[in-house]
Amino acid sequence: MCDCLSEAERPPRTISPQWINQAGQVAHPDSPLGQGGFGAFRAAGVMGAIGATETSGSVNLLPDANSPVGQAGHPDVIQLGEGEQRKKADRQLAPRVKVDAADEVVHTILTLQLKADVEGVPNIKGALTTFFNNSNGGEVSSHANEAGIVDKVDNTIAWTIEILTQYGDGDPEGDAAYGRGRTAADELAGNVTLGFHESCHRADLLGYFRATAPPVLAGKVGDTKAAFKKSVDAYTLAWTTYFDEAKKRSIANTDETGEHPMSQHKGSKHVP
Repeated sequence: MCDCLSEAERPPRTISPQWINQAGQVAHPDSPLGQGGFGAFRAAGVMGAIGATETSGSVNLLPDANSPVGQAGHPDVIQLGEGEQRKKADRQLAPRVKVDAADEVVHTILTLQLKADVEGVPNIKGALTTFFNNSNGGEVSSHANEAGIVDKVDNTIAWTIEILTQYGDGDPEGDAAYGRGRTAADELAGNVTLGFHESCHRADLLGYFRATAPPVLAGKVGDTKAAFKKSVDAYTLAWTTYFDEAKKRSIANTDETGEHPMSQHKGSKHVP
């Protein structure tokens, strides 16, 4: 899985008070809903005195209302501000795994272990949710008779799959940078944190292993030794593909989704 980033590297984003009316809505100050409109004045002072592009190290999302862009009152500008206000109003706490969950056995041979989150892990940029698979020493063995025909098969493969979220320099309560946590639906629900993004990766992995049948060994008693060896090789490769697919699906579902996919974020130094 990728190292999932928060937007901590971006300066804090603010909205000038001139754009916020008494109801906490984003509206152009000169509009009927704005603070300069009918009965909705909120900020004292000269119009345009507030709303500089840079304020105390933070970046205002909306332009000065008296600037050419501000005067135009473009819908996209209003929508951007409304999104930020909504995130602040409805923001949900990051879902975290605080203690190890009980082991869960699926498909008879897979034991899922959801581990408690770990913070402050060195060499991780942002956060990383992944899994570690251990075959516990299991193997496929066989016996062939003098004619070279397999007369006994023993398959002891049984995996333990440990699912873990590790935070490096990422704050679970910080904003997600891309994918889940940045979609319109997530923002509407207040699910905008890096921790929420990581929880989606956990749900992806648990859902995959619960729902996706693992590989089955095709080799059997009665095969020639050569045919049985080919089936074991295919079985081994199938397990590699099985685990790789879990990662690919989670990247597609959680990173490369919505209006701000990971590929877009990593191709730009700044994603609004």
